[in-house]
Amino acid sequence: MERDVLLTFGLVTAATVHAAHKVYGSVNKHKQRVAQLEDGEVTADEARKERIKANTIYAVSIGLAALGIKGAYGEWKEANENRKETENFKHECFRRGKQRELKRNRRYS
Repeated sequence: MERDVLLTFGLVTAATVHAAHKVYGSVNKHKQRVAQLEDGEVTADEARKERIKANTIYAVSIGLAALGIKGAYGEWKEANENRKETENFKHECFRRGKQRELKRNRRYS
């Protein structure tokens, strides 16, 4: 069970990093387009077309990142619950073992 928890935590971490990277990349591309417009590399009309196209891509990127983060959050919660369940199970096994040992000792003494 611990291996499953570690695998889940690893995959969730990767998904979170990926979502953050997509958002960060979109913000950087926006800054580059603004800089190109200010430098005069593109006309206002071309910049407007690029902005509209980029806004659509950016919205989709943000939406997918949000879904990825939401899914990652759910996986984090589930993995944490599994970890707690495993801890409780081990603790309960240890406690029952001690009880059996005490019972055996009382029976033979």
